[in-house]
Amino acid sequence: MSKTISYLKIGLYNFAVVIILFLLLEFAVRLFLPQIQPSFTSGELIEENKFGDSHGIKNSSCGESNGVKKCSDENGFWKYTSQKDSTASKVLIIGDSVTMGIGVESDSTFAGLMNNNLSHISVLNPSLIAYTGSDYKNVIRQLLSSEEIKFDRAILAWSLNDLYPRHPIESAPGIVSDNFFGNSVRLVRKNFRVYHLLKNLFTDRKREYFEYDKSFYSRENENFQLALSDIKEISDVLRDRNIPLKVLLMPYEYQLRMSNDSIYYPQHILSQELGKLDIPVIDCKDAFLEGANHSADYYLYGDGIHFSNLGHRELFQYLRSIHNKSAL
Repeated sequence: MSKTISYLKIGLYNFAVVIILFLLLEFAVRLFLPQIQPSFTSGELIEENKFGDSHGIKNSSCGESNGVKKCSDENGFWKYTSQKDSTASKVLIIGDSVTMGIGVESDSTFAGLMNNNLSHISVLNPSLIAYTGSDYKNVIRQLLSSEEIKFDRAILAWSLNDLYPRHPIESAPGIVSDNFFGNSVRLVRKNFRVYHLLKNLFTDRKREYFEYDKSFYSRENENFQLALSDIKEISDVLRDRNIPLKVLLMPYEYQLRMSNDSIYYPQHILSQELGKLDIPVIDCKDAFLEGANHSADYYLYGDGIHFSNLGHRELFQYLRSIHNKSAL
């Protein structure tokens, strides 16, 4: 009996030591690596079924996204510092969490920088986490039917994972099931920075995300064809209103890291097919290829999809140079 008690004490002691060391490591990560932020967007920002069966930004709301505060205006667009008068050209910029700018203050996203630094442009940005091609179609159709909201041009910022079905595929990297294990993983992602540090040190999830998403980009793939259909439908409905559309193609970190032209095959095939539909395309990889920074610097820590402050700034500067050439 005494031996059992001794073993129990030793076990509890070791467990306590492990917990203390873990908490000390978590404290150190938060202190010395502030760029590591929790992966979480608060539900206060999201309204379910706002655009038919697509979710949307809740009007006049504030919440947190990957450690930064986000606020929306009374129409459900991200709020920026610069408020334009009625003479400014209204540009709708729609995308997913990349264009929403998770982990980056709204004024520091490329859309916010466009709004605040291009005097004749007023940006309307309804972009939201988990949007796909079908969501873009739902949002644009409903906005066009609004009497209060008008825009002169539209920009669709396309990420490679935008051709997922409406709900992410269970086998996709980073997707966890809605069960006890999955909920535990979500809890760890949200609260512990050590998790993100270790994942980045011992795995290459950026490559895994790219390799998985790349597999959808073939002319024979059903999801690819559905994505083309969604974009064509968006273009057609905008043309009916004489509203020009441009599509921005966003690069992944792994593509910039590898630095060879064949790695951009997904963007190439999408650009070719959209060209056949007479839909203008801007390949945004050119915003980063000439920079002196490491490819990872353009993205959030451990993230191969979402831009950092630097990434958004480089993209804005590239788009501004295009705007100055009257191409945007």
